[in-house]
Amino acid sequence: MAQATRVHRTTPRAMVKHPEAVAAAEERRVPLAVVRPQRRAANVVMVIGLVLFLLMLGSAALQTQLFHRQVTIDTLDRKIREAHEQYDTMRRRRAELRSPGHLVEAAAAQGMTPALRTTFVAIDPDIIALLQRSGATDGGTGEPTVAEEFAKYAWVKAQAGGSP
Repeated sequence: MAQATRVHRTTPRAMVKHPEAVAAAEERRVPLAVVRPQRRAANVVMVIGLVLFLLMLGSAALQTQLFHRQVTIDTLDRKIREAHEQYDTMRRRRAELRSPGHLVEAAAAQGMTPALRTTFVAIDPDIIALLQRSGATDGGTGEPTVAEEFAKYAWVKAQAGGSP
């Protein structure tokens, strides 16, 4: 097998161009411009991804707000139930304290005895009307009147959803 050798020329070759060919090539030449690579698909994917991310973030924020409000509603419902239970308990206790049997026992514990006879005192209706118009309480102790107590009771029942 023979070994191939390359011969390098030491003198440059002359390039010969015809002036007509050079002129025609320059006429056909399109002006060069820097062309940026087309990245439309990547931009569309990024925009869609950003929109999806923002939608998911908004959904998470909405769910958090709903959860927070539901906890608040549950707390208020529990407090309302407790208030109803307390109201019912107090009403039962009041009924027990005002029952005739309890009053007899409390009177006996304080040394009171049943009355042997009763007498009624007649009060002039003008005096009663005058006292009612003045807004004076019964007995001058500053305690609310029976009418005020019934008005409060009716208000509480109306708030609780029942009639007095």
